Amino acid sequence: MTSPTTAGLKGLPLFEDVSEATASLYGLRAAPRNLKAGEDLFHSGDARTHAWFVRSGSLRIRVHSPGGHESTVELLGAGEMCTAAACFGRATYPHGATALTDATAVGVPTSGFERWLQNDARASWRVAETLGRRQLETSLLRAINAEQAPMRLKLTLSWLSRKFGPRIPATRSLLADLTGLRPETCSRALSVMRRHGLIRVSPGLILVLRADELGTMPA
Repeated sequence: MTSPTTAGLKGLPLFEDVSEATASLYGLRAAPRNLKAGEDLFHSGDARTHAWFVRSGSLRIRVHSPGGHESTVELLGAGEMCTAAACFGRATYPHGATALTDATAVGVPTSGFERWLQNDARASWRVAETLGRRQLETSLLRAINAEQAPMRLKLTLSWLSRKFGPRIPATRSLLADLTGLRPETCSRALSVMRRHGLIRVSPGLILVLRADELGTMPA
């Protein structure tokens, strides 16, 4: 039977084997937060009080350049960990997180989370594995910036369809942000793909119809 303490962690892969005793020992108390699309979970510079995980919906991770320009650097789906969870020893969040769709995020107190990882080699390994995969994704996405606009967008959609399935929670402006394309260039490329039957576009959603023709991002 699921205990009251571990019940709040249900559905989060990192905590699937955590017992009631372990959760109580390290203070792994789940603090769920329901967010509406567009609502901020935390801002860059806020006190890093919790390690956050996505239970449902999706989040957009955003950073600001020294000149104040905001960029989307990551999209997170159900079960995923906000990278800031692993910014060990840091007092503030290095980036912001905003709900891309209606979402539920679960926070675990940072102090207990870090003590747990210090004493659980398996959990630490899984966090390191997640960070390694994220770094690879970031490198791959940077690499496609050398591609021309249509292929750059196709490869980005291919990556997103692997993460979210055929229903990608993205707008034209978000895709432009992710790919570094001008919004009008992104819109033209999407229109071409739509005419060829590769995708269907509706407000806040890109439906991938023929993923095999988008191109393939390395696994």
